[in-house]
Amino acid sequence: CLGRLGFELSHEMHWYWVVALLLSGSVWASLNLINSPFGRALRALHGSEVASQVVGVDVVRYKVAIFVLSAVFASVMGSVTAHYVGFVTPSLADFFHSIELVTMVVIGGMASVYGSLVGAVLLTALPQALATFEGWETVAFGAILMGCMIFMPKGLVPTLAAKFGKGQ
Repeated sequence: CLGRLGFELSHEMHWYWVVALLLSGSVWASLNLINSPFGRALRALHGSEVASQVVGVDVVRYKVAIFVLSAVFASVMGSVTAHYVGFVTPSLADFFHSIELVTMVVIGGMASVYGSLVGAVLLTALPQALATFEGWETVAFGAILMGCMIFMPKGLVPTLAAKFGKGQ
């Protein structure tokens, strides 16, 4: 499609800027969603589905809407990945990759947009940092994950924000 417009994503730097724009747009949209009435309804659903229904939140409508919105995000990012890689196989979305994505969100913080970003950066960089342990990478990774889950159950970013935010 872009080739017809006279623009091709032939260099890595082009892809970098496309992904950077998509990431920026996604973060902006997510932060605006959180601070909107729709976001407040979603936070109410997260807290208590019954209580939110009692105060007038249409539970089914909001659940379907957020499911569709998440599918749109996944579709756009999946399409970009398919264009970058050049082909799509089931191994791109296998069980272990799904676990890795969930772990990124859990480590960074499930209720935090910035936490998800920090978790993604950490779990992308961590295998390279643990490569010096030669054969013990999985054990070190597991220990780090267990430590985060035990000592920071809300995630890294919300825990640090609560600790350092109170002092300011």
